[in-house]
This record gives sequence, C-alpha cells and structure tokens, in this order.
Amino acid sequence: MSGRLQSIRFVNGCIYRDANDRIPADTLVTQNGAILSAGVQDEARSAHVTVDLRGATVIPGLTDAHSALRAGSAAGLIALERDLFDSSVDLRSVKTLMTVVRGTIQHDALGAQHFKAAEVFN
Repeated sequence: MSGRLQSIRFVNGCIYRDANDRIPADTLVTQNGAILSAGVQDEARSAHVTVDLRGATVIPGLTDAHSALRAGSAAGLIALERDLFDSSVDLRSVKTLMTVVRGTIQHDALGAQHFKAAEVFN
C-alpha cells in the first residue's frame, strides 16, 4: 500500500448525497478517506476493494459520535451508577463527570485494566 490508503467502492446501498436527494445513489467510491464519487453502480469508478452494503443507508459526513462505557465488572457498573446518581455531586461540568468516572473505575480492579478515561479534560 506504500503509505496510501486503498480506494473503496461501496455498492448496493442507499447513499444520500444531501438533504434534497430524492433519488439516492447506490454506489460510493472513496480514497484516502475522501469521497471521489457517488452515483449509480454502472458509472462508478473502479476501486481496490468493493464492499457490498446489502441495502444499508449511508449518509456521508454524518458521524455516530456516541460511546459505550465498558467497565471490567458488574460491580464496577453498579458503583458507577451509584456515584453518577448521588444527589450531592454536581455533574454539570464535564471535568466533574470525568472525575467521578475515573474515581469509580480506579476502585474497580477489572475496570482499571480495561478502561482508561481520556485525559483531555484535565
């Protein structure tokens, strides 16, 4: 691959190019993380890899930015829930929330091994 990402052709999908797209494309071609083309499969550029979307919907640019908290044990999750819903803790700031999460995880032996809170909020 020599430093370049392969081009990827996504086929058999329902690809919306913008909010006004009445007839979505069925093929999307990307290279180096950028969209090269979106259209119908017959007109699509060739690519190194082809992915069959099997009818799945693609909305380029829409990022699913949710996360799932993974603690090492059920006891760790129970402790975290208890700490988060403690009425004496004001969780309106991200910094305070992260402090509570870190504190709970550090006290859960398995959780400390499997989960490290991001340090960006320090």
